Amino acid sequence: MVDFVMKRLVFSLAVLLLLGFSWAFNQAMAASIIGSSARITLTNMISSQWLPLPASNRGWKVMYSPSWLALNPSPSTVDGEDNSIPPVSELLIALASSVDPGHYLGRLVLKDLETDQDWEADITALIEDTTENQDVAQAIFFTNTAQDLDLNMDIRTGRTGKYFLLMEHPQLAPGLKFAYVPQGKLVLFSNYGFPVANADDLYLADDVSTLWLDLGQIPLVGLEGTLKIEVDQSTSTGLVPRQETYFNILSLSGDWMVSDTYKGDTYPEYHAIIHEGYGLFSGEWNGHPISVSYSPQGWYVVEFSDGRYEYRYEVRSISSEKMKGLWSYSGSPGTQYAFEGRKIGSFFPFSSGINGPWSFVSTETSATCPVSPGFFDGMVDIAVSGDKIVLTNGDRTLQGSINGNEVLLSGSWIDGENSFGIRSSATFNKEGNEVYGTARWTVVSGELSCEGSTVFEGQR
Repeated sequence: MVDFVMKRLVFSLAVLLLLGFSWAFNQAMAASIIGSSARITLTNMISSQWLPLPASNRGWKVMYSPSWLALNPSPSTVDGEDNSIPPVSELLIALASSVDPGHYLGRLVLKDLETDQDWEADITALIEDTTENQDVAQAIFFTNTAQDLDLNMDIRTGRTGKYFLLMEHPQLAPGLKFAYVPQGKLVLFSNYGFPVANADDLYLADDVSTLWLDLGQIPLVGLEGTLKIEVDQSTSTGLVPRQETYFNILSLSGDWMVSDTYKGDTYPEYHAIIHEGYGLFSGEWNGHPISVSYSPQGWYVVEFSDGRYEYRYEVRSISSEKMKGLWSYSGSPGTQYAFEGRKIGSFFPFSSGINGPWSFVSTETSATCPVSPGFFDGMVDIAVSGDKIVLTNGDRTLQGSINGNEVLLSGSWIDGENSFGIRSSATFNKEGNEVYGTARWTVVSGELSCEGSTVFEGQR
């Protein structure tokens, strides 16, 4: 299983992140989220963070910034607007030098000088009156697969030591954590929490207090899910996290109800089903087959025909629950109208139609030990709610999250005298009254830990 996932990660993550593979979708990050666009925590050790900004042709007016926060570049007069920032792709936010110890909460609010749209970031500062502060600096960014990510890491820890830079993507490579090493590549660091034999040697730098890494613009096509980048310091008691950066990468996949406006009127909702996987799209919009592309501005462009007119929908803003943008059609060229969509179900094929009991049979295709979870055998009940899924087989239950047509599952149960814990990544496909797919799993029982893969099929 490790070899299989390693190869996949090298293609989908290492190549994208480390080699700067030149995709055709190179564009700066654009506004993509309804509501807050980032959540940042600063600490004594990590007193500054780079904040990726959406694309703006004119720059940003600082509507509000906490008094204890310093910005670089500093606000000045831009295009006739005072207290503004030029159209940079990243903003360095830092604690002001005069900040006293304490717990600070604030919000940075920027207004796009071109579109008048607001962009917000929640900022927290945890400042302890001690040099032994153990709080973890954290940054959570929201983006989507139509974007590029300008990945710049300039970590000033304030403490000299040996540092590891670790990356993981739970949906793309469940249970696996990778280290970025000085040779400029990702290597396996741990498997479901078990470090590899040479894990202690996989550090990025030793005897330093600053880590600098500039990977340039990284296309996010094919990286749906959560990309986590962690900076850990080696101590006498093990690795201690100093900074955690999360990139929540949304996709257009989902079961949507869409509402159009036209010349001031709002029309009844209709259905759209879209599946996005590794840059490929399928689905229907109001019953019509669609084609989807990424625009240079970082939008999704959905196009279809009803046999009479050609339609174009620009999805300019997307969150886990909503999307909105502008639509046009060939009957009124040059005119655009607003539309909104709300997600009523998770990704294809995990709509409510998959809920209920299924009769499964499975075959183990590989295993490192004779123990098999045997979960995809017999009657399995599937229950989907939003992006969550629960599978029940008798008195055994697996719970997980959905990403595309993949799920990440975990659970534990007692079978006779043995207690089992299982983590599994399964890929489902659905055709009519059949589901089929593969599952990669790790089972832990007492001192025994093994892994394997299963091919399964279900009918009803």
